[in-house]
Amino acid sequence: VPKINDAQKLACGYTKDCHFQLSFRTPAAKEEFSWVLKMIEGYSSDKPKSEFLTSNATRWDRFKHKAKKLKNKVT
Repeated sequence: VPKINDAQKLACGYTKDCHFQLSFRTPAAKEEFSWVLKMIEGYSSDKPKSEFLTSNATRWDRFKHKAKKLKNKVT
């Protein structure tokens, strides 16, 4: 997972430096994948978050993950 994140950062930096403009074929695709454009521009807060824990997750990350799952289960 960390290597994928690094590859995404490199690809986004390259795309941004080349001034390449991505476009989408349909409005639905643009709405679904607009986070990709934001990520390239450096605004990745809209990027979908994974619900998976990696093997190197800290105890704090594991606790937050379990608490979030419990909260979602209760509501």
